[in-house]
Amino acid sequence: MKALGASKLKSEKTKICPPGITQHLSQYTPTASTAEANEMRQLWNSAQPIHSLSEETLVPFLDKLRLGDLSMDTLEKVGAKINLNLEQLILPCLTTKDAPFHSIKIITPNRNQSDTIEPDSGPELDEYYRVEEKNIPKQHPWLLGYHLAKNKDEVIVTATAADTLTALDCLAVPAVCLPSGISNLPLATMAFLESFRKITLWLGHGVQGADCARAFARKLGEKRCRLIRSSEETPSALQCRMKGKNVAQVLKTALPMTHKAVTTFSSLRKDVYAEITQSSTVAGVRWRRFPVLSDLLKGHRRGELTVFTGPTGAGKTTFLSEYSLDLCMQDVRTLWGSFEIRNVRLAKMMLQQFSGLMLESETREMFNVVADEFEKLPMYFLAFHGQQDVTSVLEAMSYAVYVHDISHIVIDNLQFMMGTSSSEHSSMDRYYRQDQIIGSFRRFATDNNVHVTLVIHPRKEAMDELSASSIFGGAKASQEADNVLILQDKRTNDPTCRRKYLEVAKNRYAGDLGVMPLEFHKESLSFAPRNKRTASTKVAAAAAANNNNKVNQFTSSSLQSGRGRAQ
Repeated sequence: MKALGASKLKSEKTKICPPGITQHLSQYTPTASTAEANEMRQLWNSAQPIHSLSEETLVPFLDKLRLGDLSMDTLEKVGAKINLNLEQLILPCLTTKDAPFHSIKIITPNRNQSDTIEPDSGPELDEYYRVEEKNIPKQHPWLLGYHLAKNKDEVIVTATAADTLTALDCLAVPAVCLPSGISNLPLATMAFLESFRKITLWLGHGVQGADCARAFARKLGEKRCRLIRSSEETPSALQCRMKGKNVAQVLKTALPMTHKAVTTFSSLRKDVYAEITQSSTVAGVRWRRFPVLSDLLKGHRRGELTVFTGPTGAGKTTFLSEYSLDLCMQDVRTLWGSFEIRNVRLAKMMLQQFSGLMLESETREMFNVVADEFEKLPMYFLAFHGQQDVTSVLEAMSYAVYVHDISHIVIDNLQFMMGTSSSEHSSMDRYYRQDQIIGSFRRFATDNNVHVTLVIHPRKEAMDELSASSIFGGAKASQEADNVLILQDKRTNDPTCRRKYLEVAKNRYAGDLGVMPLEFHKESLSFAPRNKRTASTKVAAAAAANNNNKVNQFTSSSLQSGRGRAQ
């Protein structure tokens, strides 16, 4: 409050951030490396201003970015430049008109559209993949267009620079662009949005964008936030213009973020229509390494609780590591809480599954190549090990969801939060305690709109095959869960051969039940089908043999691994 009061007392001619915001940013803003700072300055100084280009030169370039209708005045207001090769549109993130900038956004036409667009992607996402947006430095809190919105009461928040430019060109209301798109709303960025009385979230990206908008609204304050639900009728600002729609009229369809416990059919109508017409999009993120699991569950969705069980030593943690890694490689921000295995060993296992290599036999240079790529994934770990109190775990989860915008949480396993056996008075107390914990995770998943995967050990029974009733405790676990997954480990007549498969015993979303055969590959610690992992091993091995092209080849391998490169 003191920071806001200080900013109001400042003259409108002040050309620096208010002291309160500056102090806030110093706590949460990552420092740009010298290499990034030099790259940013070099790109900016070598680029040419918009007004120095003729219309015959500028318009064809903007057409490649789907911005052919953009006015010269809008580009000059944001301070845009174009590099000498006419390949990049460079936009500075300014706090005031004449202040020095701390970061830039670069928009480039995507030359590899066929490699980046999924065959089953919707028309809305198709438009987003036609251009590439890049930040320098990669992590920063600055908002593109903030200098035009400063001292205003209302602002439109978009996920892409192209949408921000379109909104600035078509609307009287100022617009800003989030630094990390729909994946994250950094705490430092929230400092810039505190002064606005009304915030309209227009993030596009279909159902996923709407889910992220609701999460951001909870952080910013639901009473001052409004949401434009992305659909075929009201897509992103750029797409509205490309389809000939009146962008100002679409803005009027923004709905307030009402109380989360009360709703009406009017507010659900568009979501119901999306369930009917965009079933593949609403179904969630599909697994690339486990296509059979995607066919059964249809996808990984926010707000659900998945209970995962299996015999001791069957490979539950190993499978869940790859199960979550697959989603994380598709930008599903993941939080791992492992109470059985320390984070160092868990990260080592993920690194091996990520690369498809037995890293113990590789060189230090190859490890650095793999680690650099893995470090880019939005993967976070809880610093817990051994017995823990559920209150502490839920508090850490709440913090991670708020600060890092986590959308998937893996807890391995529930038994470590039930207290030691000596602290329990009876077996009935222990079952009651378990039901309480399961209820807490169910409420957390619903209230925070995140997917929680909870590992629960089965009963110690001599059973050849497990079922949903084999889960330890009462029936609450299977009742509360949206999905129940069982890792079956059947022994054969040959003691050295064991048949493993994943059984979907409950599927509340689609109702499809079935099994997915599993074959364990020890070298890569992977349960994925062999044709999903051999390519990564070959490419990574080639990268190790060629020191000059390590990063490029491994990056190509990682991208292919996430997009079903077996084809």
